[in-house]
Parts: sequence; structure tokens; C-alpha cells
Amino acid sequence: EGQEVPGSIQSIVLARVDRLDQRDKKALQAASVLGQRFSVDVVRHLIDDSSWSVDELIRHHLIRPIGQECLFSHALIWESVYSTLLRDQLKVLHRRAAAWFASSDLGLKAEHLERAGSPNAAAAFLDAARERAGLYHFERARALAERGLALVRDRGERHALLMLLGECLGELGRPNDSIDAYGQALNSATTDLARCRAWIGLAAGMRVIDAYDQALEILDKAEATAAGDPRLAAELSKIHYYRGNIYFPLGNIEGCLKQHELALQHGRIANSLECEARALSGLGDASYSRGRMITALDYFRQCVELSESEGLGRIAVSNLYMVAWTRLYLAEVQGSAEDAEHAVRAAEMANQPRSEMVARLTAGRTFLECADFARAREHLHRGTEIATELRANRFRPFFEIFLSRTHAEGETDWSEISTSLQDALSVSQETGIGFVGPWVLSSLALVTSQSDKKRKALERGEQLLAEGCVGHNYFAFYADAMEVAIQDNDWQALERYARALETYIEPEPLPLCQFHIQRARALADHARDPANASTQQRLRQLQSVAEKSKLGLAGRAIEVAIAEA
Repeated sequence: EGQEVPGSIQSIVLARVDRLDQRDKKALQAASVLGQRFSVDVVRHLIDDSSWSVDELIRHHLIRPIGQECLFSHALIWESVYSTLLRDQLKVLHRRAAAWFASSDLGLKAEHLERAGSPNAAAAFLDAARERAGLYHFERARALAERGLALVRDRGERHALLMLLGECLGELGRPNDSIDAYGQALNSATTDLARCRAWIGLAAGMRVIDAYDQALEILDKAEATAAGDPRLAAELSKIHYYRGNIYFPLGNIEGCLKQHELALQHGRIANSLECEARALSGLGDASYSRGRMITALDYFRQCVELSESEGLGRIAVSNLYMVAWTRLYLAEVQGSAEDAEHAVRAAEMANQPRSEMVARLTAGRTFLECADFARAREHLHRGTEIATELRANRFRPFFEIFLSRTHAEGETDWSEISTSLQDALSVSQETGIGFVGPWVLSSLALVTSQSDKKRKALERGEQLLAEGCVGHNYFAFYADAMEVAIQDNDWQALERYARALETYIEPEPLPLCQFHIQRARALADHARDPANASTQQRLRQLQSVAEKSKLGLAGRAIEVAIAEA
């Protein structure tokens, strides 16, 4: 709205306006409610005069044309004209402007209703915010929702605005603010359905900040409300989906699978493609948790394909990195790196910081496998920054693991790296040791020179694996443990780890794991008998696989062994 204009300036402007005939003066005043820039068609609508022309206003230097629109020649002219309108005139004109924009710009419609003092303004901001959120413009949607909340009087509208605000804040990577908004939404809820949806929102936010126990308690409340009501099948699907998400890092493998199967079942009952797509993602997680990486990849691809075909862009973006990550286990490193960088770009464009964080973790790992340490570090450092901003502590140990591996060349302070990994282990214990704990322990064993600490780390890791962990731990731990055994010339331990990994992948053999097993055995045989021709042939075959699959980091020891022979 117009600001207070100095009286002398206003007098000069209004003297020029007074020279206009009544029709042009009325049009100029109407134009002022649209802001400093306006369309002639809208002014004609406001004054109900389809034949009015802007020519006289231009001739008097009050207005100048800008392309297909017009602009007040100076902000002071606009403010002076706006200040001449009486309150009742303003209300009428802003209501007419709101009606004009109702079919073309819901945000402007809401703003004009607000300026008209309409009791419908809050509902209009809700509609505008929903439209922006539907287009993934979450920052704009957040701002619109907050403007609506400043005006709202109806409790139901307040609940709806708070729910939308919670969603936007969650998507913008502000989980604590999202939780606060959903908590306020819960307080304003008047029906079981409203309370159920607020609980689901709260649990979704708590999951991100690793408040698992609280989230599970809230999901139990939501399920008690939704169970048995066929109208709440979509809500039940979300409840099972988020519970399965929480079971994943906790290492509750069977629980994770069961929950996502239920999420898919209820999503299909609800005829919700969004719920179905999320459930497919969850089943990918469940398969991943069980170490079935080929099955997981298939689910993630189904999820992305369904999401992209149905315009569910946010879900697609949040699963692209898992396609990249699981392709690694098929030794498709080049394709994985390309997918990971695509996932990073997509997450940046969609403004999904959490997806960008994990996409950068994936990219860092793939470039580490390629032995491209500079690009790996670039992604890992940025991902670490995002994890800190989001307080996503569960992922911090992952970043420390891969950053420690990027120091394979040059001068390295291994004691400092060991300290960082010890810190990562402490964080892992706080956020769920079954998510990445064994992997941290095997990484510690790799960088630790003290045999007693090395032995204890590996023993603790094997104990955790026996208790049940997320699938990636088995692949990483046994590969690292074989590497430690090679360093220590402990061939009996190496064979034990190799057999344990073979047993774990037996239901679904994975090329990357098979490569690491064959590599470890060949390097062990070379260490025992460097001149053996059969061993040299195996090493050359493995070198060819490493080159073809872009496994540059793992291929280095093979190259050294061949050169020694």
C-alpha cells in the first residue's frame, strides 16, 4: 500500500491529476490499487469501462507504457494517487481486483481480499498456498500460509493453514519448525481425522531429527484413530510408511518390510498413487535393509517411474539417489556416478535439502570407488554442511567414513582420522547403532595401527552383525575386514570373512561383493606366493574387471601386486 507522501509533493501530483477528466481520474485511482505496474485490461474491469484508453494518462506523464503493461511514472505519483482513495472506495476496488485475479493468480486474489478487509482473505491465502505447494514452490507457499495465519479467525482454516505450513517447512529442510507447526495444528484440531493427520505430520518431522521413540508413540496414536475406518486408508498407508522408515535405521528388518507391505496395501485401497509410490520406495528400503540390492533397485526404479509418470516430482527426486546407490552393488559404478550427480541436480532444483544431502553422499561414494578423490571430497564436504544444517545426525557417520577413505594418498594424519571415526561411532550409538555402526567399526580397524584396538573393533562389528543390522553393513564390514586381514597377513581370518560374505549374499549374489571376495583371495595368494602364474592370471582378470567397472580404488592393490610380480 501507499506510504505517507510529503504534502508538497502530493500537492504537485494531485494538481496534475485534477487536470484529468472524471473518467481518466477514476481509471488512474483504480490503477493505483494494482500497484505501481498494472494491465489496462484489469483497470477496464475495475471501472467497468471496456473502451477506456490509457493515452491521456501517458500524455500527462503520469503513466508510461512498459511492453504490454503500464507503469506509474514515479513511485510518488502512484502513492499520491492511492492516498486519495477513501476506505470504502478501496474495499470495492480491491474486491473487484480479487475477482479479476481469481482465475489467474490466487496469490494476488488473496492479497486484494486482505486489503479489502474481507473475511475470506485467510481462506484465499490457504488456496494460494496449496497451489504453490502443489507446484513445489514451498518457500512461496510458506509465506502465503503465514500471511493467512495472521488473518485467520476460523479454527478449521487455522488447522488447515498450520498443516500446510508444517508440510512446507519440512520440505524446506526445517524439521524443528515443521514439528512446531504440526504441534499447533494438533492443538487446533477439532476432529479425529484432523488430529490423525497432525500426528502423522509430527511423526514425519521427528523421524528426520532422529526422535524415533517419540515418533513411534505418535504413530501408534494415529493408527488407533485410523484403524478400521475405510475412509482413512490413505492415512493408514502414511502411518505404516513412516513407521517402516523409522524401523529401517533401527535395524528392525522384518518390521520394516511388514510396514511397507501394509503401506502399499492401504495405498491401493485408497486408490492413492502417491501412497503407492511412497510404499514402493519403502519396499526398496526394506529390501535394501535385508541385503537384497537387486530387488531394492527394482523397487526404487518402479517408484521413480511411477512418480515421474504421475507428476509426483518430489517423490521421484527423493528416490533418485537410491537408484544410484544400489547400482553400485551391481558394480555399475559409472552409471551410478551419473545417476548420483543427476540426483544432486534434481534435488537442488526442487529445493529438497535432505535429498541433496543423501545424493551428495552417494556421489561422494561413487567417485571414491572411482578413486576420483577431489570430486568425492567436493560432494562429501557439501553434504556434511547440509547434514549439519538439517541436524541429520544419523548421516554424519557416513560422511566421516567416506571422507576418511579419501585420504588414501599423500601425507595423512591417521590419528586424526581415527579420532573422527571414534566420534562417528559415538554419534552412531546415539542415533541407532544398527544403521551404520559396523561400517564405522570396520573403517576404524582399517586406520588403526594398534592391533588390540583393531581386534576389538572387528569383534564388536561382528557382534552387531549377528544381532541384525541394515544390509549395507554386511557388505562393507566384510570387505574392510578382508582388507585388514591382508594388511596383517592373517589368511585364516581373511577366508572366514570371505565365507561369511558369500553366505550373506547367497540369496541374491552381487557383482561388487563377488569382486571383493575374489580380489581378497587373489591378493592373499599373491602375498604367500608372488611368483605363482595362476595367481597372476587371476589378478590380471580382476584388473580387467576393475578397469571395466571403474573400481579404481579397489584396483590399486591389484596393480601393485601385478607390478611386484
